[in-house]
Amino acid sequence: MKNKDFKILGKGEPKFIAVHGWGDDNSTFDPIEKYIPEHLSILCPNLPGYGGLEPPSEWTVESISKNLVKFLAERTDLENKIFIGNCFGAVPVLEMLIRKYISPTKIIIIDPYAFIPFYFKIFLAGKFGERAYKTTFDSRIGRFITNFALKNHRTDESDLTKSFSKVDHDSVHKYLKLMSKISGPEKYKDINVQIKILYGENSFGAVKKSAWILKELWQNKANLYQIPNSGHLPIQENPKHLSEIIFKNE
Repeated sequence: MKNKDFKILGKGEPKFIAVHGWGDDNSTFDPIEKYIPEHLSILCPNLPGYGGLEPPSEWTVESISKNLVKFLAERTDLENKIFIGNCFGAVPVLEMLIRKYISPTKIIIIDPYAFIPFYFKIFLAGKFGERAYKTTFDSRIGRFITNFALKNHRTDESDLTKSFSKVDHDSVHKYLKLMSKISGPEKYKDINVQIKILYGENSFGAVKKSAWILKELWQNKANLYQIPNSGHLPIQENPKHLSEIIFKNE
C-alpha cells in the first residue's frame, strides 16, 4: 500500500515503523521489501517536506515529533512496535521516545550521526553555506562530483547523491539546520529499550564514531553491527545482510 504520506512494505502484521533520513524519502526502505518475512510488514511514513508533502508548519523538533506520532497513531496501533531510524531519521524516533509519545519494544538505528560533522557545518554558514549546499546537492554536476569524491564510502553501483535530485531542497536544508540545534546524544542516555545499531563497513568516519558513541552511551542496552560490503547506504548496498539482523527472532 502506497500513497504520498506513507507506504506499507510487506503483507503481514505492521510490527515495524521506519523513518527515513535527511536526504531521501520513504523509498529508502524499498530494497529490503523482498526480505520481509511473510508474517510482518513495515509502515514507512514520509516526514513533512519529503515525498511531495508540505513542509512543517513549525520548524522545531518537538512540533515535528508530536505531529509524526499523531500521524502514525491515526494509521496503526503504536503498542509493541519496533522503530527503525535511518541516518538522521533516528532523531525523530529518539525524540518521540524521550517525550514518552511512544513505547517501542526495540529501536533499530542505521548509519547514525550522533553529532554534526564539519562537512555539514559548512552548509550552515549563513549565505555562503546555502550557496555551498545548492552547489553540492541542488546541481546535477555538483551531485556527480560529490558522489565521485565519496567513492570510498559507497559501492561502485550505488549513488550517495541520487536521492537529492527529487527532494525539496529548502526543506532539506532547514532539516539540517534543525538537527544542528539539537544538543548532544547525552539527552538520550536514560532510554530504557533494547537497541540495535547498524553501520556500513565503509561508511563515513563520523558515522562509525557516532555508532561507538551511542554504544558507549547505552552500554548493554545496545548491540553494534557492522554491515559488510557497504558504505553509507547499507540498506541499498547490502539489504540481505541488513534484513537478517533487523528481522532476526521477529
